[in-house]
Amino acid sequence: MSAKDDKMKKVEVEPISGKEKQAEKKELMEAAKKARADTKVKDELDDVETISKEQAQKEIQQAAQKVKNAGKHK
Repeated sequence: MSAKDDKMKKVEVEPISGKEKQAEKKELMEAAKKARADTKVKDELDDVETISKEQAQKEIQQAAQKVKNAGKHK
């Protein structure tokens, strides 16, 4: 194997126009803004307590029973 074979072949690249650079920059900025917004929402939900569906149904039934009982006493 010669040293010439070890060299990488040069790839021809088309130059990027100013408009393409601006469009790419805008796209990256929008993606970063969206990622930042998604992270903000996620942080707000970190402290939210989660319960099972069964527990939620039980609590709803208990609340409905309290409302029903409160209506009987009026």
